[in-house]
Amino acid sequence: MATPTTWDGLSPRHHAALELAQLGFRVFPLNGKLPILKGYQNEATRDPNKINWWWYQMPFSNIGGMVFNGHIVVDIDPRNGGDDTWQELNEGCDLPTTLTARTSRGGRHLWFKLPYNLPVRGKAGPGIDLKNSRQLTVLPGSIHPTTGEAYRWETMTPIAMLPDHLIRTVFRASWNPKKRARTFVGKEDRALLRTLTGAREGERNNLLFWVGCRVYEKGLNLDEDLLEVALDIGLDLPEIEGTLESARHAVLGGSR
Repeated sequence: MATPTTWDGLSPRHHAALELAQLGFRVFPLNGKLPILKGYQNEATRDPNKINWWWYQMPFSNIGGMVFNGHIVVDIDPRNGGDDTWQELNEGCDLPTTLTARTSRGGRHLWFKLPYNLPVRGKAGPGIDLKNSRQLTVLPGSIHPTTGEAYRWETMTPIAMLPDHLIRTVFRASWNPKKRARTFVGKEDRALLRTLTGAREGERNNLLFWVGCRVYEKGLNLDEDLLEVALDIGLDLPEIEGTLESARHAVLGGSR
């Protein structure tokens, strides 16, 4: 069977790969949904010469892309309850318009910027996978190997910041004082954060304020560590940011 081509002799997926690279995606060829290249994470590229070399040889290849650094793709699969899960996660909250792809089976890939450099969960609930910057996603222009239907853009708009109400859903509770010890100056500083991990409901905010004051008095750069621990113990993002701002102001006054 002849390979479908456009007027310039390139296959539609070859064209799509070049266009995606121009949009900033680092692409590589897929066999269906699986990477063809060993070490595809490092091979992924925006170089049109490399893309041409791949797709001249493999014009039927689908297009994979690495998730951008500092971003996440929310992969919603309605066949496994993803639409219901997404509705529950966003009930009563405003969801910003963001870059969104539609899969061939009615699923969606929503792209978001991440506000913090913290570990990300693998799942947000039934039918929703979370893909971070070490993972691939199938990009529009690809054809589903079973249905023969195309992946396409549903919303071509700038990527939005992850909304506050999804912070606890996306970021993983993973603070480990030994693993993160390289961040701290000494044992006393690790002990401060251990104190916060043991906070009981009703005292968490006050304890976060106290620990924040001690951290700012010492001039330590532990904001991300404080945020991660505070999320782990059940505080919400606006509450955390307000408390840390109060602690910063109490110690440093109006300076940042």
